[in-house]
Amino acid sequence: MAMAADPKHQGSSVPDSAVDSRLVYPCTIHYSGRLGGLYTLFTETPQARAEWKQKLEEAIGLRKVVQESNKVFEMEPLSTDTFFIPAISVSTTAPSWNHENSFTGKVTCSVPFTTTDGRALVAIGCAEGVWIGFRHDSRSMRRVLHLKMVTQCAMLEDFGMFLVLADKALFAYHIEALVPSSPQSAHTSQTPQRVNGTRDVHFFSVGNQSGRTLVIYMKKKGLDSVFRVLEPVVEKINERSKAPASFTSRFGIRPARSEWFRLYREFFLPSESFDLVFLKAKIAILCTKGFEIMDLTDFKSVTIPLRDDGHERLAKRCESCKPMGMFRVENEFLLCYDEFGIYVDKHGAPSRSTGTIEWEGTAERVAMHWPYILLFDSRFIEVRHVSNGLLAQIIPGNEIRCIWDGRGTSGTAGITGAEGFQQTMNFDPRIHAVMSAPEPLGQTVQPGRPRAIAQHVFELVPTVPLYPPGSIASPSQSAYFQQSSSPPHSPNMLAANSWN
Repeated sequence: MAMAADPKHQGSSVPDSAVDSRLVYPCTIHYSGRLGGLYTLFTETPQARAEWKQKLEEAIGLRKVVQESNKVFEMEPLSTDTFFIPAISVSTTAPSWNHENSFTGKVTCSVPFTTTDGRALVAIGCAEGVWIGFRHDSRSMRRVLHLKMVTQCAMLEDFGMFLVLADKALFAYHIEALVPSSPQSAHTSQTPQRVNGTRDVHFFSVGNQSGRTLVIYMKKKGLDSVFRVLEPVVEKINERSKAPASFTSRFGIRPARSEWFRLYREFFLPSESFDLVFLKAKIAILCTKGFEIMDLTDFKSVTIPLRDDGHERLAKRCESCKPMGMFRVENEFLLCYDEFGIYVDKHGAPSRSTGTIEWEGTAERVAMHWPYILLFDSRFIEVRHVSNGLLAQIIPGNEIRCIWDGRGTSGTAGITGAEGFQQTMNFDPRIHAVMSAPEPLGQTVQPGRPRAIAQHVFELVPTVPLYPPGSIASPSQSAYFQQSSSPPHSPNMLAANSWN
């Protein structure tokens, strides 16, 4: 229940007078936010408690009606009956996915794409491989790659290439080999090229800079993060195999150096890194130091937010939290950590007197669908307006995870990240998520087999809210709706240029 209790009673667990022998009647309120918990209030009579209960239920019902009328995203299912995990932990010797054992493992990533013949498909990766099917058609999902521990995937549609990170090895496939668009392309070799030499890739990122499509992957070397910047080689990708596959290539083994990519740059960062974001002319590395803004031409970098004199308190807070994402807001950037967000100017100094924006939950992933940012807690999705941080919507769920944040396709880099391209609200889905479905009542389980939990994969589709965002205050700011004589004006939907 996203409702704060009366501050006078937050620390109370007993009546005011411990020696008072009168009976009291408790009423417990649960607030599921990061700073929430259980709050117990007491009444003197059961009638008073019943009245409290009635008033609270009426308030909650009214709030739900307003929220339903004002929601900015709806969940549209992509797959509901393909991906299953056991309800209880099974041993490592349990059998892998097959036609008898439907457990696919945890869903970890997805990416939508359109084939050359116009089919709108989606690729979904999980612990037991990669499935591809038509969007919104669960029954069309088919397993196309038998890989273990898939954690990331991306689609370079301009090059007809599918990238997948599985068990810390980065592979590249011809998309025509996975989903042929013609009888001739059905003979395209399914043998992948390994992009990295050894199994040491922790993550990769795809983006565009200076007219180049780049793939950057990170591997660790001691305490350092080593980055390799690669560029696709069109001639090699489109080149047909001149000789039959060798014994090693039939088993997916290729030379250590991929022919489909050339090395463009290589650099390292003396820090643990979590993610990399493409800006318009630079890159941003999310690391333990904060946000490292780097120019790939000369590798000069600066760390933000600034932690010099006057920002000691902010520096200590940043050191204790994990950076999750950064987004352009006119002449500022919104830096998102797992517990809070803060606006900074182009020099990295805090730019607003309001201080930090405290999230309701703990963000495990942050995504952007302009003009909103979405923060994924395992219990709910927090939707906020990027220009002011005001809470616009809460989407509840169970074990919710973001599996596509709009990146990972060669054609979407300009409208999903921190680049800040000028744009209006895009009503095409830009974010995918997965949540565990509740176990159906009366589910029958075969003897000796664990109960299955379905993982529902869905996309977040923008709606047209009844009132513009900002009309509902964050529960951390106010327990009531802000009242005004007229609806607030819609915010400016144009973003500014990117990092200077």
